[in-house]
Amino acid sequence: FLDRVKGWFEHIDAARREARLSLLTSAYHVDRIITPGLYRLIKRVMSNLRLVQEVDVYIVSSSTLNAFCVAARKSGRLVLGIHSALIELLSEKELMFAIGHEIGHAILDHAEIPPGDFEDRNFSFLENVKLRNLGRHMEISADRVGLLACQDFNVAGSALFKLVSGLSDRWVKFDPDAYE
Repeated sequence: FLDRVKGWFEHIDAARREARLSLLTSAYHVDRIITPGLYRLIKRVMSNLRLVQEVDVYIVSSSTLNAFCVAARKSGRLVLGIHSALIELLSEKELMFAIGHEIGHAILDHAEIPPGDFEDRNFSFLENVKLRNLGRHMEISADRVGLLACQDFNVAGSALFKLVSGLSDRWVKFDPDAYE
């Protein structure tokens, strides 16, 4: 099993390098002059999480609702990519949850574990079930970090609902009691 997981990593490492290069060549690096609101929001998240690592934040022009964060192998800095559609969909506090969630994946080393939706014929059915279960645990752990980042249960719930539904405030009046 471990040998097969190591094989997965060799394949994924090349994809990670390519993704980082893509950020450097085709994404916007957030700075305090041009995007002061996003810059301050990132600093608030870092403060709420008491994060000492530096975070390089890139905005990817994309209509998909996605974000990711990885630790740079050599420097230990965090590299955070946020798709522009996610920024447009979520409120500031909801975005703090999403950013915290992604930072949670990075600081908890979740990139070192195959994702829960991993389906490879080299893994048995039971191994795939175990990987999916581990994936659910990783998502819950990352959600907890996101909650610490935004510091509001209702905001976290609203962000998760918007991410699942893809609907904005124009259509959603999130009510945690009704959702429950």
